Amino acid sequence: MKTIKYELKYCEGCGTLKLRPVNSTNHSCVLCERMLARFRFPQRVERKMPGGLPPQIAGVAPAGRLQ
Repeated sequence: MKTIKYELKYCEGCGTLKLRPVNSTNHSCVLCERMLARFRFPQRVERKMPGGLPPQIAGVAPAGRLQ
């Protein structure tokens, strides 16, 4: 039989108490998670060019494109 350990955790959004698995990373209840999901934006990954500045800033057109 497999055992699962739980811990008592309060929601950081509304303060309600809930049980969650010990290794869980959730800090909010389901209702607060849904509310917070509306305010999350996709993370933007900035790519750095090997020469330092991106071609647009350095005044050089990317390969295959005309300015």
